[in-house]
Amino acid sequence: MSRDYNCTIAVKANPTQTFHAICDIPKWWATNFEGRAQIAGDRFTVRFGKTYSVIKVSESDPGKKLTWIIEKSYLPLFKNRRSGTTRESFGRSWIRMIPRSP
Repeated sequence: MSRDYNCTIAVKANPTQTFHAICDIPKWWATNFEGRAQIAGDRFTVRFGKTYSVIKVSESDPGKKLTWIIEKSYLPLFKNRRSGTTRESFGRSWIRMIPRSP
């Protein structure tokens, strides 16, 4: 049995809108955000009190794929690769998040 987390959600937006919303970290995840999260090579840091993660964007294809690698984190649990893809059907975008071991 895999211990990797896998989640798929549907949103009422096209894949390009969805991609740009995911890259706007302060609007949906952490207001304590530093850096950029748009293109491959960008790095950003999110903080929640003592907890933090330094994340690198390793792949970026707007409207199609976004892959993050968690480079440094307060909790070893978060040292993994997060890959996300979007696809459109039935007027919604489907976001699939898959953490993977490096």
